[in-house]
Parts: sequence; C-alpha cells; structure tokens
Amino acid sequence: MPSNTAMTSELTPRDCLARFADAWASHDVDGLLELMTADAVYAASVGPEPGRTFRGHQELAAGVRTMFDHDAGADIEQGEPVAFGDMAVSTWAYHFCRRRSASSAACRQISTDI
Repeated sequence: MPSNTAMTSELTPRDCLARFADAWASHDVDGLLELMTADAVYAASVGPEPGRTFRGHQELAAGVRTMFDHDAGADIEQGEPVAFGDMAVSTWAYHFCRRRSASSAACRQISTDI
C-alpha cells in the first residue's frame, strides 16, 4: 500500500481525527489505513489485548480487525475532536449491553477522559 503522507497532510489535524473516528465507528479498516502512513505505529487501548502495538499497514489491518471482532455489538460514542495547533484529541466510549431477559440487561462502558 502506498504512503498516505500527501493525503493526510492535506487534512487539518481535527479533520483527520474526525475521519479516523468515523472510520473506526463504521469498522472501515481501509478508511483507517488511508489515514495512516505505511510505517504507522498504533498502541491499542481496547480489544482483546489492550496495550498491544501494531506496526505498519499489514499488522494494523490484522490488529484492527481483531479489535473490531472482539468488540462486536458495542455501541461506539465519539466525542468531538478538539485541535491544538498541529495536534488533535478526542474522547470516545464503548457501551456494551447483553440482554439477560425481556426486562433486564447487563451493561458496561469503556471510555476515555481528557
């Protein structure tokens, strides 16, 4: 896969993060990779192995797919990206609910704070 430096450098950091969040929420692996350079490094904060690091598009694609499979069924709530010069941050939350019966559910949430 070619380097994506030109495409990502045309985006503001806020726009890049917003596209990343949209691609993540829709489980669009190709969309995520389009926003990352070929030598990108990603440290997972969710999934079956939080803290695992993925390097390069091949590892990133496999790792992201594994995280998406692990978290299937979660509702993802994306925060609004906030830009600071050439950097941007955002919050997110995963909401997991499993139906116990017609009248009750077990729920848990994973989220970030900035």
